[in-house]
This record gives sequence, structure tokens and C-alpha cells, in this order.
Amino acid sequence: VIENGADAYPMSISKGGTVPLFAGYSGATATLTKLATGAYVLYIKYPYLAEVTAVTPAAEAPTKTRTISLKAYTGASTTINPTFETEGFAKKDFVLVYPKGKLSDTKTDSTEILDVELAEAATGIATAYSGATSALKGVTVDGIKYNYAALGFLGKTTGLKLNTEVTAYLSNGYIMGLKATPTATAADFVYALGKTDNATDAFGRVSAEVGYLKQDATTATAALYDAEHNPTLTKGWKTMAQKGTAYQFNAPTGTATTGFYGTSEALKNAENSTTHKYDWSLKPSQFQFTASYAANNNTVFVIRSGIGTYATYTGIKNVPSFSGSADTEAKVPAAQILLSNGTPAAVYIDLTGSFAQDTAVAPIYVLSTDPVSTREVNGTNYYTYSVIKDGAVTTVEAPATVSGIAVGLIVPAFDADGIISRVDPATSSIKANKLPQATNVDETLRDIKFSGGVLTYDDGGDKQVMLADDVEFCVYNAAVNPFGLISGADVDYIAAKDGYLSLVQVSGTNTAIKTVYFVVG
Repeated sequence: VIENGADAYPMSISKGGTVPLFAGYSGATATLTKLATGAYVLYIKYPYLAEVTAVTPAAEAPTKTRTISLKAYTGASTTINPTFETEGFAKKDFVLVYPKGKLSDTKTDSTEILDVELAEAATGIATAYSGATSALKGVTVDGIKYNYAALGFLGKTTGLKLNTEVTAYLSNGYIMGLKATPTATAADFVYALGKTDNATDAFGRVSAEVGYLKQDATTATAALYDAEHNPTLTKGWKTMAQKGTAYQFNAPTGTATTGFYGTSEALKNAENSTTHKYDWSLKPSQFQFTASYAANNNTVFVIRSGIGTYATYTGIKNVPSFSGSADTEAKVPAAQILLSNGTPAAVYIDLTGSFAQDTAVAPIYVLSTDPVSTREVNGTNYYTYSVIKDGAVTTVEAPATVSGIAVGLIVPAFDADGIISRVDPATSSIKANKLPQATNVDETLRDIKFSGGVLTYDDGGDKQVMLADDVEFCVYNAAVNPFGLISGADVDYIAAKDGYLSLVQVSGTNTAIKTVYFVVG
């Protein structure tokens, strides 16, 4: 017998007899050759399993090749870490290593390597095993039973959790090593948004499609796999495991198994005693969950701002400020994946319904509450109104369920499709759009005058306001041009005319007027 190029020991074989020593070669490759003398030589190629731990480029290519460093897996306390020159393999590859000379379980007979080849890998769900978990003899992976090789040690004495995904590294169909599928990292998680049941067959099996969100803010769907044929799904961060043409959506359950865990907390809000609304804010300098987990510049934020509208931001400093108010104390849905050190790796926040981005909060002037047109979508009526917006006469659309649409100045929040989702009154609580009138409504005015940057009007008593240097006049006269807007008109045009006046301050601290809306009555 020649084992890896070295004399091993003679073997006596008789026809019809058994050779117990062959059991010590399970997993090896054997070739029997008859010599001219009538004797036979059994050539044994027997590997051990190793993992590539490093790759060192060639120092003087092409006269030298690159070198790989290997970590051998043995059944003894001694582990060798040989190197081998080859152009193949990459870091973390599992390979079969053929050393020069016969093998023992310590693999210390020789560190000279004759050859290295990539180990065959079988990945699937471990459904059964033979032998005690402290000394496995074999494992069934996706319905195929594999026995351990005589010198296969990796994973043989570390216990096995059934119905989990494993990878068996094989030599001639025998297990040289067994490893659990690598645990997920933060980048592997997707956010399950929900599922749609499609059909139930004669056996009561339900098919379902899952909609999920990736961390790059794109969405996708996948068929839901469930061993009980009764698919269920909860929203949240998940990992995906493919099962044929379907997928399991598995939630992280603890740091011990995944290094991450999911949580559903909410951003806090506080009641504004003046308006009795609930003010919200999300700012990079203030971001935290109720448990005070601090995000950093590696945290990925995936934010929903409208139906089917998502955006992603990497790093807390790149997250825009959001703020708004709501009529009720409903909390903002939010979920995160935590690293084992407590830092959020990825965060999902749903801002629809209660939030408006700061830069989007700008007033518009509703010219009439009589809709220009009406359409119906899924039982909801949508009305189109004529308004002054961004210095021009245009139209906006709002569902009938939105309250607060009235003639005059309003502060709307728009969803991603440009449809009004909420109306905030133009009150002192919205500093950038504060109206100076005591009643916060449009008033019928007379005797409008302008002198030295000061606008004077009479609503039963003289009122004077300072205009900003770049003040914008938005003047609308339906009798002159029913569909147009006269922009930048001088004060002489509106002097001595009756109408409705609305003024917008620069800010809560700068009381100069930046915009004048005048609608001729």
C-alpha cells in the first residue's frame, strides 16, 4: 500500500474475504495496480480538510506564484498551518490538501504538500443525523445521507441543530467537514412589508407573495415558503433563505445566533399645548429609539415617505431633517437591526401620514373650494382645486378624506405623488408661515398704502407691517384674467381695491413680510 507517496503497510487480501482496514480510508481515492511480478499495489490519495486563511501575491511574477496559507482541521489538539504555492483558490475557500506521506489524525507526519483541490460542497437543510451529536457518524442534507470520512473532523464533535442550513464539505461523497451556513450580516437583511394570499389548493395549501424592501430602497416580491403550508408573515427585518422557487423569511431572534436582533420601537412625540396637536421631529442630532440606541455614520436608514416611495441614507449625518404634526398620538413605525454592541446597523422608518419634510412646508393659496374636477380611485373621491402655488396659478389634488381645504392660505403636506395628504393651519406654531392677523384668517381690506417699505391697511384699525427687500407680490384678479396670475405687481395696483390679504413672515423671529397674497374681491 502506497499512501500519499509513502509506503504504508502490506495488506493480505483473499478472494471473497473482507478487509476491515479499508474502513480507515473512507473518503480517500484508491487505485489498484497489478505489477509484472503478480503482486498488487494499492495507491491511496487521502486528503485532509483545510481552509484558506490568507493569499499572498507573487513577489516576482511570473517566476514565482502566489502562496496560500492553510488552516487544517484535525481530530487532535495539534493543528498545522502549512502554505502552498498555487494560482488557484481564494480566502475562506475550503480545500482538500494532499500531504506527502501517510496521514494520521494529527496530520503532523509531513507538512510538505503534493496537491490541493477545491472541496465539493453540499449545502442544504440538515434533517437527520446518525450517531450522537458529540460524535456524528453521518448527516442527512436535503434528503441525501452522507457519512463522515475516516479523517473528517470539522463539525463532528460540536453538536448539530436539525432543520437548519449547513454545508458539508466532501471527498468522494464522504464528509470531511460540516459547518453551519455563515450567519447573516446587516447587509443581508431585507424589510418585509407584507404578503398577499393568492390561492388555496385542494389540500389546503396557501400560496402567497411577499413584498419586501431592500436596503438600496428598491422593492421586490418573492413566493413565501412555509413547511406547514399555511404561510404567515410579520413585518420587519428578515433574512431570506431560498427553498426551491420560494423563500423563507426568517427574523433574527438574538445576538447569540445572528449577531443582530430586530426591535420595533417608535420615535417619540409631544403635545403642543397651543395647537393641541402632536409635534414630531426626526433630526440627525436627535435620532434615537426609546431605548436610546445611538446610530453612527455606518448606519443605513431606509425611510418611507409615501405610498411605494422609499429613500435610503447611509450615515446619521446624511439623514435629512423631518418634522410635522398629527391630530393623534399615533407613534411612528420604526424598526432596526442592532449590532451586538448596540449600534443600529440598519433602520426602517415609516413617515407617511404624520410627517412632512421641513423643506416641503410652504403655504399655498386656495382660490376656490369648488373642485375643478373629480375622480374616484378605489372608492375614494379625489378633488382638484385651483390654487396659487410657487408664484403661479395652478391646480392641486386632495382626497375627500383630507380636512382643512378652505379658501385662503393653507399649509399642505404632499405625498410622493404630489397629492395633498394633510393640511396644517397657518398658525403661529408653524414659524416660517406665520400670519400676522389676529384671527389667522383672510380679511376684507380697504385703504391699502405702501411707503418706505411699510405696508399699511385698514381692517377697522390701521395695521402696519414691514416688507422684506425681496418681497413677492402674488395678486389675483379673476375679472381681469380668470386663469392667470399677475406677479410682482406694485402696490398702486392693489391700492383702493377691495380684496383679501394674506401675509407670510420671513420667520418667527424676523417679522418682515416675505410674501403678500392679494385676491381682488
